[in-house]
Amino acid sequence: MRPRRVLLTAIFAAALIARLWGIAAYEYNGDELQFVIIARGQRLREVWRRGLAELHPPLANFLHHYLLMITADVFVQRLLTVALGLTAIAGIYRFASLLKNANLGLVCAGCMAIAPVAVSTSIVFRNYALFMALLSFALCFFVRLQRQGKPADLAGYAALVLLACATHFSGFIVAAACGLQLGGSLLYRRKGRAFLIFSLAHLPVMALAVLLYVFYVGPGAIGPAWKNLFLATGFIPKSLGEVAERLSLGMLAYGMPLRHFVSPVWRMGRGAQVFMLASALLALLLQIAGLREMYRQSKEVCVLVLSVWGVAILLALANTYSFDDTRHNYYLLPFFILPFAYLLEPMAGAVTASMRRAIAVSLGLLLTATAPAAGGCYLNYDSEFVLTRRQFADGRNFLDTHLQPGDVIVTGRIDAYFYLLYAKDYGVTPYDAYTDQPYLRDTTILAPYNAPSLPYTDHQFRDSLLSDAARRRSSAPAKYWFVAYGWQNTEILNLLQCDALNGRIGDFYSTDGALIFSVSTPVLWNLLRDEKAWKKYDATYTPVIYALPLKKVSLPK
Repeated sequence: MRPRRVLLTAIFAAALIARLWGIAAYEYNGDELQFVIIARGQRLREVWRRGLAELHPPLANFLHHYLLMITADVFVQRLLTVALGLTAIAGIYRFASLLKNANLGLVCAGCMAIAPVAVSTSIVFRNYALFMALLSFALCFFVRLQRQGKPADLAGYAALVLLACATHFSGFIVAAACGLQLGGSLLYRRKGRAFLIFSLAHLPVMALAVLLYVFYVGPGAIGPAWKNLFLATGFIPKSLGEVAERLSLGMLAYGMPLRHFVSPVWRMGRGAQVFMLASALLALLLQIAGLREMYRQSKEVCVLVLSVWGVAILLALANTYSFDDTRHNYYLLPFFILPFAYLLEPMAGAVTASMRRAIAVSLGLLLTATAPAAGGCYLNYDSEFVLTRRQFADGRNFLDTHLQPGDVIVTGRIDAYFYLLYAKDYGVTPYDAYTDQPYLRDTTILAPYNAPSLPYTDHQFRDSLLSDAARRRSSAPAKYWFVAYGWQNTEILNLLQCDALNGRIGDFYSTDGALIFSVSTPVLWNLLRDEKAWKKYDATYTPVIYALPLKKVSLPK
């Protein structure tokens, strides 16, 4: 076996280790559950309608719709995204190999195999892995189109970039950059006919952009999630200085094993901030050095990379698409890796020149993937995996054992649908009706108080409880059960700490990943009518944008 094949095999083995380690032990996370809920629609039309409450186009939802017909097992669902993640590595390897040679491809594939953001996006049951698999091979056809200009390459690029755009909005950014780079080159060389054909190939992409704008972004759009998340919450930077700040921190976030350590370290003081900014500056200088080397070797590649970054920054300043160190900017990873890869490519050439070196580097790469995976770094990236199957089973057993006829369960919309209803009937219960639903032994799940079509808005927690308690006040005494799984539920946690409930909380269960307690109907009714107590509750309420893992809490004394 040649040294290059040894190293490439090790890259895929490392990628597989990083992506499979530990994921079978965890339940779906909140983001995954939203995708399960959308994909569980009875027909594709229903999948499309439910998907309008999500942030991105629905192609991945259609794919998962059919997979869910086979099984809803969380590990099997994640296996598909893992396979797509490995496909993306193969695509990046091929893309970089076409740009220069196989050694450049090895560097890019190695980075993609173990980069935390790449691992995270290919183990979570969402649309990112499919998007990068499509995008990476679209870029392969784009490079071949630049070099050869064959109709088959144009057709391959146009089809795959269209599918990528139908999976994630950021595909339009890459399509725009590719259009500017090659279109500008064709105009500069006065190849009008080739420019016209290249432009016509983008018509389906433009038509898709109009369709998605009407339904997701534009005035009167059915799905308001995009505007609520990015425009109303301020995730989009408002100035070039803020773009520069996010870019510098993003340099660290792409490379750090634990993205969620970035903010805590930043808050540790001036010394930590200086260190982080210095590290980001070093990464930026290496990026610049890589771009210079890239420009020296291939001007067209350098222009493509700069075009992608330029379009991304301009759209962020125009309040059109966020520029942040989140998975929504995953499309930038290939263009972030490429400048470093051009610097490291000579080293890769030296490694592949010797079987002994290739084996040594392969072992090092496997250790580099195994150590963070065993330490939980990839699982904890952005707090993706926090609720184990064991924790969920224990919590559900406690709840089901203590429920009595007439009891009411109060929880968030995701918990209500999946952790309670979906686990019981596998999606048969309609999700979009927003009515009370029966659970076990004549108990009821109160309709979720925050509808998925209105995310990140003012909560309706008290109004929902007050209306329900008023209806049940004259009936036989019953308990209200407050249930949270996996991630912190602000409303339920605040209610637990409410002074008016001290000593009045009944059944109580808490462990990492699960919080369950009950309050009798008369006690809850009196609390809901107590304006003074509720004013104090409201004073401490803040909406949760980034959910935090639910940790074990103690019963207030």
